[in-house]
Amino acid sequence: MGKKITKRENKIVSIISNVIEKFIRDWQESPFEYNTEIDIQAEIYSRIVKQLKLRKKLILELQYDYIKLQTYKGKMLSYRRASCEYPVYYKNKRKKRCYPDIIIYRDISNPPPDSKEGINCPMLLVCEIKYETESGGDFKIENRQADVKKLKYLLKQRKDKTIYGTEYALFLNFIRKVKVSNKRFIVSLKSGQVRRYNIKPFSRR
Repeated sequence: MGKKITKRENKIVSIISNVIEKFIRDWQESPFEYNTEIDIQAEIYSRIVKQLKLRKKLILELQYDYIKLQTYKGKMLSYRRASCEYPVYYKNKRKKRCYPDIIIYRDISNPPPDSKEGINCPMLLVCEIKYETESGGDFKIENRQADVKKLKYLLKQRKDKTIYGTEYALFLNFIRKVKVSNKRFIVSLKSGQVRRYNIKPFSRR
């Protein structure tokens, strides 16, 4: 069985949910401030880092054991639990590698790059983002389906110590090329489930 979620980790999940919910609201009000998917990714990531840092929940002091660079092996080093597009493994008949947009790691003893090859460090949250605009972006439905499928694999293997996975998964689909909506969002994460949000610009009319 995987390690039970701690109070500290639950607090981190709550902080991240609030950050993403606030960003969604800001994007709905001013969608043209963000022209590409990576603009959105970078903004969400920087907001998460800022809030975790303010609450002293971003940096962990850990001893690196497996790292190949001998200069650092066995030493206590600062480790940031948030990452973008770090390689992650999932099992679909055989092991495959993917690069999720945002990853938040659990309270772990051996963080990246100190993990063994082919074995993930236990993750608290994995987030994938897609963005459609009137002038570009990823319009392919199959790419969205593939992202959700990978998230499901990562959730399924969260208690598998031979590979590990994530406790929470989030798929954010921003759609700027459609008519505005009057729908607001409350971001609610649930362990073992992929939470999906299709987000459109907001209109008060």
